[in-house]
Amino acid sequence: MMTPELDPSLDNPTTSTPSPTSSSEAELATIANYAKQRLGVASSLILALASKHRPSAMHSIRVGLGLSGWARYLKLDDTTCRNLEIAGVLHDLGKIGVPDSILQKPDGLSPEEICMVDYHRQNVMTILQPSLINQEIAEAIYYSIAYYDGSKAEFNRRGESLPANARMLSIADAYDSMTMESRYRGSRTPAMAVAELFEKCDTQFDRKLVGSFARFIDTRNVWTSDGNISPWLGSLATLPHESHWSINSVSGTVGQFVAERAFQKSLLEAVNDGCIFLDLYRKVMLWNRAAEEVTALASVDWLDRKWPSEILQMRDDYDLAVTPEECPIARCLETKRPQSLSGSIMSGQTRKNVEMRAVPVFSPRGVLMGVTVVIRDLSSEKSLKQRLKNMTIAATTDPLTKVANRHEFDRVFTKTLEEHREAKARMCVIFTDIDFFKRINDDYGHDAGDEALANFAAHLTRNCRPEDLVSRFGGEEFVILCPDTDITTATEQAEAIRSTLQSLPLKALKNRCIAASFGVSELQEGDTDSSLLRRADRALMKAKKDGRNRVVALDGNSDVPDSLEGMSGNSSRSFLSWLLGNQTESGSYEVEKKLVTPVPVDIVIEKIRGFISDFNATIESTESTSVVFLLDSNHTNVSRRSNDRPIRFRINLRVEEPEGTPPADTMIHVSISVTKPRDRRGNTLAVCLEEVYRSLRSYLVAKEYGEKTFGNLEPAATRPGEGRE
Repeated sequence: MMTPELDPSLDNPTTSTPSPTSSSEAELATIANYAKQRLGVASSLILALASKHRPSAMHSIRVGLGLSGWARYLKLDDTTCRNLEIAGVLHDLGKIGVPDSILQKPDGLSPEEICMVDYHRQNVMTILQPSLINQEIAEAIYYSIAYYDGSKAEFNRRGESLPANARMLSIADAYDSMTMESRYRGSRTPAMAVAELFEKCDTQFDRKLVGSFARFIDTRNVWTSDGNISPWLGSLATLPHESHWSINSVSGTVGQFVAERAFQKSLLEAVNDGCIFLDLYRKVMLWNRAAEEVTALASVDWLDRKWPSEILQMRDDYDLAVTPEECPIARCLETKRPQSLSGSIMSGQTRKNVEMRAVPVFSPRGVLMGVTVVIRDLSSEKSLKQRLKNMTIAATTDPLTKVANRHEFDRVFTKTLEEHREAKARMCVIFTDIDFFKRINDDYGHDAGDEALANFAAHLTRNCRPEDLVSRFGGEEFVILCPDTDITTATEQAEAIRSTLQSLPLKALKNRCIAASFGVSELQEGDTDSSLLRRADRALMKAKKDGRNRVVALDGNSDVPDSLEGMSGNSSRSFLSWLLGNQTESGSYEVEKKLVTPVPVDIVIEKIRGFISDFNATIESTESTSVVFLLDSNHTNVSRRSNDRPIRFRINLRVEEPEGTPPADTMIHVSISVTKPRDRRGNTLAVCLEEVYRSLRSYLVAKEYGEKTFGNLEPAATRPGEGRE
């Protein structure tokens, strides 16, 4: 069968497709026809998958767009790029036949369920056969779940005999699954995901293609974004999880429809009370941020699922349990009239006093479509916290920009860092400042500069979560503290802020727009407050150096700091020419370990560079394959007395280049000793040594030689069609 003719202007969906939020009917018509031109009659299939399980559809489109970018990076011909993109978008269509109980399962799948998912992934050929799809695309999809070593017996090919497009698709599919958040596990950083791919080389994946993919990922700051996905799903992608009820309330032009949807969304988020919309089957269709706060339940866990009445455990004013029949939602659906009830609900581990009101929602023709639930927090604790917040606002807020000042950031940052370190939770920091700010003051005056700073701070606040802290760090530089966030999410958040900022005109600048650069870093094991901030600041400096108006993320697999440039060459041997040192005599307290990592030597070296820079270490000596450097204890996070003098450690690393075809894992010999062995602080020395060793091991994404699994790369249970299965 023939692939449909495409409009040449639509070859690159990330640059040439108009935004679906435009009010122009002509642009919206172009977007509506985009998927049809790409996929022919198969365009409706991806929308059908989105209707059944939206996360699977979004995953498929991210994989398709990522594959297209990878193919262009490899300078493949236009036909191959297009076929890879379409194969990525369609590869999970078989999930249409997977039961909802499996797709919605909150934990890992059983072997029987995995077999069912694999069957439906192969059965996608039956779905696509009537569509306009060629043999190259079909083979890429069919063989994408085959293992490179042929260990999946149902496939008659292995190794190089597998189609190259299928091998590329399997890598992109696994990477996207690992780096994106899901309701049953957190996302992994790009470095961790790439390390996992390398670990599975020669069994599940093609080693050469994994190496190519790792280099391609290193050239990008964002894998894919909703802005790139929107041409495929139109308004479904840009207004996630919204239900059909608001569509029926819209009349007039398409532009009016888009405007009303945007108004409804902004109004819902501006309401202080929790607002939830349920359909006739009590399935959650909408859930605002205030609802998350009052119920202590994340919207991502409950959208498209049945109302969590059993978790909320509602009680009336007499502290009696509210039965399902007495629930205001049930009574509202039955009587088709507003119902209310005062009482309490469980919010996390505490019980909170609330008032719940359920209001029926009707279509213009008078048909009942669902119920809107409003939950008002009546707890005095919340009011008290608000009053205390108002009392301290003058001492904690920057007077010009109305965001947190430097003193408040330092206080919150120190506390948040300790909490996340103890809980081993994710946390990110985003540094940003306005590009060419001096020109604004010089060309338009300092009043215009003040307005630019105030508007920039307001834009940051509008585009951050309530739990994020936006602070003015100094001058035109701001910092965003993002608790419980991985580097992938924080990078996408920074990219969304950056892309929307450059389209906001400022009156004081004669309706011209400003731009900003962003640096992102994530808390790693062994990080101190200074090392985390220094890495984020270094990412910001790299964004400035690379041309400004961009986002750069560093997570330990970082570039060489300026002070180390010129010490490296192009080959792995020349990269190692600055990494050297002779083994020194160790003291009474010493750690000697042999580590192994699946990532190549050049990436290991980049990680060593990041460790030296982030912890302000001093290089003592170098040789061809090793490095010796000194690290003070005041750059670690071990608690010590303020009057104690710093403990100095000597760290000797020797890297062994793997040999053979394919090459083996990279071996790293580690020796850490105290420079003054007669130091009497024995317990402190032992704790510090262990802390330095764990931090170094985390940076190298390595395990001790002989371990069966990676410590922080423990394989997680995977969802159907995602990741390792």
